[in-house]
Amino acid sequence: MVWPLTRVHPLGWALYEELTSGQQTQLDINAASGADGTLWTDVALVKQFTSHSSGWPCDVIVWHEPGKSWHRFEASPFHTFALRSFEGRPHWDVLPEVLEDGSGFTPRAAASSGQLIIVAGDPTLAAVTKYRTSSTNGDSWVARNSSDATSSGVRCICWHSGASMFVSGLDDGIIETSPISGAAWTTRHAAGAAVIAVASSGVAIIALVAASATVLRSVDGITWTAINPGLGGWTSVAFNPYTGKFLLTSSGNFASSDDDGATWTLGANPAIADAVRVAAFRRLWLVLRDVDDATSRLLYGTDGLNWSVAAEFGGTGKALAVSSGRVAVIDSDSNFYLSAAGGF
Repeated sequence: MVWPLTRVHPLGWALYEELTSGQQTQLDINAASGADGTLWTDVALVKQFTSHSSGWPCDVIVWHEPGKSWHRFEASPFHTFALRSFEGRPHWDVLPEVLEDGSGFTPRAAASSGQLIIVAGDPTLAAVTKYRTSSTNGDSWVARNSSDATSSGVRCICWHSGASMFVSGLDDGIIETSPISGAAWTTRHAAGAAVIAVASSGVAIIALVAASATVLRSVDGITWTAINPGLGGWTSVAFNPYTGKFLLTSSGNFASSDDDGATWTLGANPAIADAVRVAAFRRLWLVLRDVDDATSRLLYGTDGLNWSVAAEFGGTGKALAVSSGRVAVIDSDSNFYLSAAGGF
């Protein structure tokens, strides 16, 4: 795929494009912005590496602070590949397969505790094996079993520092937790419908239930309480440590909380309709939303009411992640976009 150079982007965004031929995968910074952000030119930074054929769907990316590295995961029908890119480097290294026994595994979410990464998703043959945990630097991976023996996949996962645990939500409504090792999981709650998003403030965890006005809240990850911020159909949640606020988004609506999810303030703005992901970057909120079947936009704002366009991408939005100084986006064509240092 050739990314259209007619898109207007802010200064400093770059597109990383993968081109595959046989067993050789070429990763190229296809274009970089000029002084005003509207003129883009090819950049001759190319890295060749040997791997299994790339180009499989990729919906998951996570930042791992200890290694100062981005990690993304691509799934083929029988293998899942882990790729790593260190901050400041223009290419990706293909790491050992997350699972090599041919049972299949489709990544859907990932989280870093600051010590290791857990990637979670849909099992294929081994229904109970829904997690993969990394070594500290992400070089090697181990398959881990869920407490839920059904074929339901994991939809979302976060790290809850207040109780030193990972918290995940499954398609069948199960919420389960694991200590920092990720080696053993325990069922904590049955929501009755898919748990589609989780986020932690370090004090409390907020979990969203599909097609419902109900929001679940927990302090310890064990006991969960249903709360109702109002409206409903919430699809995304994030916490901003700089402002101490949670943000929920749905189709043009939002709710914010500055007391760890105990109470909420509602608002609306059609600019965030069709929001795919929400994240916090420094003191800003970021929303990745689909404009149509071929375009997505990254919006930023501070209060939920007022939003500005940071970037526009070819393809619908799939993943949004942040590091301490950059923002990363993956679109439906598995293209990886990375902002300039300092954001935008």
